[in-house]
Amino acid sequence: MNPRFSLPLTGVACGLAGWFLHGFTTGHSAPALADTLPPLAADLSRGLSTSNPAAARTDRSGLVARIEQSRGIEAMRTTDPSDMLAMLEAIGVMTRMTDAEARQAWLGLQGQTPVPGFGNSLGVLYLWARMTRMGESVEVPRGWGAEQYQQAIETEKVRADLAALRQRMEAGDGLAEAERRIVLTATVGEDPLKAVEMWSRTTLPGDFMNDAKWLAGALERSDQRNEIMARLREWQSGGNLAGAVSMLANRWIAKDPAAVEQWLQEPAQADIRDALMVEVANARALTEPVQAWEWSKRLEGKERLQALRTGAMQLAAREPERGIELIGGLEDPVERETAVKNFANILAAQDFEGWQEWRNSLPAAERDMANESAFPLWVNIDVGEAVDWLRTRPQGAGRDEMVGVLVNYYAGRDPEVCSEWIRTIADVDRRKEAVGVALSNVGPHDLEKIRTILAATDE
Repeated sequence: MNPRFSLPLTGVACGLAGWFLHGFTTGHSAPALADTLPPLAADLSRGLSTSNPAAARTDRSGLVARIEQSRGIEAMRTTDPSDMLAMLEAIGVMTRMTDAEARQAWLGLQGQTPVPGFGNSLGVLYLWARMTRMGESVEVPRGWGAEQYQQAIETEKVRADLAALRQRMEAGDGLAEAERRIVLTATVGEDPLKAVEMWSRTTLPGDFMNDAKWLAGALERSDQRNEIMARLREWQSGGNLAGAVSMLANRWIAKDPAAVEQWLQEPAQADIRDALMVEVANARALTEPVQAWEWSKRLEGKERLQALRTGAMQLAAREPERGIELIGGLEDPVERETAVKNFANILAAQDFEGWQEWRNSLPAAERDMANESAFPLWVNIDVGEAVDWLRTRPQGAGRDEMVGVLVNYYAGRDPEVCSEWIRTIADVDRRKEAVGVALSNVGPHDLEKIRTILAATDE
């Protein structure tokens, strides 16, 4: 067994922190894993006194690891819980317990008085799962509160019966969602082709999204990629091949978009190239927005716009001055519109004054784009100025959406003004939607406000 496995438990890290810091936060004595480990002094004595130099070096190497682990345990007990970086570093040391150390920590629980609580519960659950994965038949200790996490316990029990589950899935038996997840994630790690074949045999083509996330790394194996693609094309004939491939290539795209792009240039991938190149452009822009901006110049259509869309948002958050410079160099009207709209709302959230200064430097039409994109934030910072500008906008879907923002803003503050704005919505269905939004912000007990808002539906 690999002692560095990670449990599929939300919050295990925080739980372990709470468990070993229990004494720090509540004043009670928490189970101390350090107390269950063999004395370091004895190990040190054996390591230094041995007559075998090679053995001494081995002992010292193991001893260093043991000392580091002991320090990690002590850090768990003494670190301020608000210092998350230090806490995570200590947790990292804890999760590198060997099987022997996990077993000793488990045995150390037996002499402890159970103290329930979120951290203690998850800590006990972690050790129980470690013992289970070592093949031990042990029960979840009572009294620590771990028994409340029945779904996690059942998931771990299911994992212990993986071979039987595989046989059932391959035979076409219906498995529960948790069972399918465990079978697919375990199988794709061992043999992606086998996982995809089993998945496609037991899943309707249109239902691929239910399980595809558990096979996100399937296309990373170059030696199996062609066979996997052949199986997917057969399975999704007439279906959504690009959608299925996109989900199975998700992790590969995030890790190495350049390699995916090169693969997509193969003639055999022509049927999925356009759809996946959008994902590649998005991945590049997320990690290296400036380089992706330049790289995307050779793209066309959706791929180019996706790179500009994501790149503009990333630049607004990370390098706004460079983003303004790059937007200024765009000449195509559609590209400029895409970049301006996606840059504006992020910049306004990051630096409202900077957004105003940049917006005021734009041509009139693009200034309106920037205003519309940042309107929800603008209303909450300077509602008067935002409303003055909105009054100048022509009727249409864009204006109605911004009126909806004002409806949210005024519903609880000033229902009369809210009602007036609702009346400006020309489309009857949109007006009714706005009334529903306003009422949800008022609540069921303020009848006067309710009547005022309902009056906005009068023709």
